[in-house]
Amino acid sequence: MSLLIRRARPGEAGLVLSFVRELAEYEKLLDEMEATEADIDAALFGANPIAWHATNLLLHGLAAGLATAVLVRLLAPRREAGILAACVLVFHPGTSEVASWIMARGDSLSASLGLLAVLLALNAVERANLWLIAASAIAVLASLLAKETGAAWLVIVPACAWFGAPAPMRRALLLAMLLAMRLA
Repeated sequence: MSLLIRRARPGEAGLVLSFVRELAEYEKLLDEMEATEADIDAALFGANPIAWHATNLLLHGLAAGLATAVLVRLLAPRREAGILAACVLVFHPGTSEVASWIMARGDSLSASLGLLAVLLALNAVERANLWLIAASAIAVLASLLAKETGAAWLVIVPACAWFGAPAPMRRALLLAMLLAMRLA
């Protein structure tokens, strides 16, 4: 077995933080851990803002790709409309804060996870696959953990799945939406 040890790259601070968190949990010192993703970023890459911006741009790019995939899928007969709508979302000046401000990482992460949940839900409806529904629910919960506004995905995901669902499945999705609204 070969082992490769390499330097951390910008954008991997979250992964490094998860390793540190697991170690702290194993050592039963999790309550004493005070590190954040920003602390890890600063320790690994210094105060140079390029690493911070690179991480934000990677997250924004992920959200943009997922938004494109969701909109193209929802507007299937008119793929061009989906691509145009995604471009407006990605390049609109209102989203510049998300891509450039360090505190907006939670926004990009929550959006990425929510959009992933929508894609998983659409695939679940198309294939009638319970595992994809479970994966979609996990992505929604992760989105909620990334930012409080992730609660909106509790309604958005079933609503998007509703449009792609055959008639018999719409009743179950309606119940899921009502339950989600009650939980939110």
